[in-house]
Amino acid sequence: MASEAHDHDAKAQPRPTRERGKQLERVNAFSDGVFTIAATLLVLSIELPTGPADELGGKLADLLDPTFSYFLSFAVIGRFWLRHHELFGRLRFSDQRFAALNLVFLAFIAILPAPTELLGRYPDRTEPVVIYAANLIVLTLLLRMITKDAVDRGLTDGAPLTSKVGRDVGLWVVGVFAVSIPVAFVVPRAAVYIWIVAAFAPMVSRRLNRRRRDDRGDGAVPTG
Repeated sequence: MASEAHDHDAKAQPRPTRERGKQLERVNAFSDGVFTIAATLLVLSIELPTGPADELGGKLADLLDPTFSYFLSFAVIGRFWLRHHELFGRLRFSDQRFAALNLVFLAFIAILPAPTELLGRYPDRTEPVVIYAANLIVLTLLLRMITKDAVDRGLTDGAPLTSKVGRDVGLWVVGVFAVSIPVAFVVPRAAVYIWIVAAFAPMVSRRLNRRRRDDRGDGAVPTG
């Protein structure tokens, strides 16, 4: 009888919070909203010129740095959204701990328009470059943290996540931005150039590797 009563009490208990599908949907919707607003606010860093028409040419030239920082940050937000999107595509559950970690990550997404505007206004100063690089390092580490937490605690569907969400790209990004910080104390713009080169380096490397494989395949004797 005692065993039956225990079983009855266990069945009467509510399901764990992590099994509530609506909670996961709310976390996902809130995350997409933060990404959307942050990406939209980036354009506010570009202040359109005012004044006499004959001065427009010179003032348009002043928009080059803000426009560059806008596209840079839009690409950054887009890249993080893709990784975040892939993670959420594998999530089966959410809980309070995961939601809290995700909120911390989103806080650094939401603040990105601020260092973007600083970088556009003062591209030759060390401080904006260092602040921007530090923000990207924190974002990368936080995304790795919430991904590992979700996988380790069984919140995902169990399928392996790609390296783009996991180890390789995260360590690459952290390394590049960490190296750019001391460079910024010498030549701030050089640090930004490091970011640009690093952004295209994986793409070029993959293309070269693919070409090498194709070249080796051309000389192979077909079988069968």
